[in-house]
Amino acid sequence: MTDFVARRRLNRSEELAAKGWYHSIEFPDGTVTDGLNSLERLKTRVAQMPIPEDLRGKRVLDIGAWDGWFSFEMERRGADVVAVDCVEIENFLYAHEARKSKVDYRILDMMELDPRELGYFDIVLFLGVVYHLKHPLLGLEKVCTLTRELAIVESHVNEDPDAVPGYPRLEFYEHDELGDRLDNWFGPSLECLLALCRTAGFARVELRDASDDRGMVACYRKWTAEPSGTYPALVLNGVHHNRNYGFNFYTNRDEYVSCWFTPPDGVPSRDTVYTEVSGFGV
Repeated sequence: MTDFVARRRLNRSEELAAKGWYHSIEFPDGTVTDGLNSLERLKTRVAQMPIPEDLRGKRVLDIGAWDGWFSFEMERRGADVVAVDCVEIENFLYAHEARKSKVDYRILDMMELDPRELGYFDIVLFLGVVYHLKHPLLGLEKVCTLTRELAIVESHVNEDPDAVPGYPRLEFYEHDELGDRLDNWFGPSLECLLALCRTAGFARVELRDASDDRGMVACYRKWTAEPSGTYPALVLNGVHHNRNYGFNFYTNRDEYVSCWFTPPDGVPSRDTVYTEVSGFGV
């Protein structure tokens, strides 16, 4: 068995069950739970995220919070935090009470996340969730909808050494092929994870870490600062519905806007055209 296949079959459920905690959590009396993720490892992960130390005045959403270390860390930095999980985690409740936390804890399915109920967030944490979803791109689109500035997406990645380079790959697990677990559905390659985040609607994405068969991506809703100087404008010839060329769109359908334009100089590409809708890059 190759190292790649062995890593894919690795099951840490027994180790997690023995420890009882996934996150190592600090308590006011100085004690720290012995979680599957050490305190040092958690601090290393958060240091890889382009998130300021001072988050006062910011709203943060932590999707799939589990024991809550990242939720409590964002709260420590001054943010107004909403933590979401699909089931109630006793460890989170225990840590929440022990830390006298004010994090708003919600039990919601990924498909139930709606800005009309939760509002919008400056920062969204989406850590270790993508590969648990049957519909990963739909989940990422929901994350994008909720995000105003930055989302951090972390996922298991499938870097098959025998794969053809240059082609994003998404491996599907019907049964327990990944970690002997039934709740793992997909293994994207790093290139695929980046492409999924772009396709979900983020203006630009940045790979922050690729280690231990995991990838961490910073996803931004806006382009970088506009270049200085004056440039000739594109000539917009038409904006229509991609299917029927009309102007009526339905939010419960998979519909798109098609744009036709003429460049004044040269041929436009994805790397030279920076479109915006309502102030967000797309």
